[in-house]
Amino acid sequence: MFAVFGYRGTTVSQIAAKAGISKGLLYNYFSGKEELLHEIIRSSIAENISWVQAIYDMDLPAFEKLERLVVNL
Repeated sequence: MFAVFGYRGTTVSQIAAKAGISKGLLYNYFSGKEELLHEIIRSSIAENISWVQAIYDMDLPAFEKLERLVVNL
């Protein structure tokens, strides 16, 4: 929703409807759309860190690690 309508153009009601849940249930987990967006960003960063770390930990020359990073961007 944020990607389509932007932060300001997205409402909690729209998010809840798209997720197939009630607005009240969304508020059980997040105080509002700002907290939800922070969690989306945090989760995305964590996934990317794990992915980069996995490539870094491979027993490969540095240039091959770089190639894997660039190909997957």
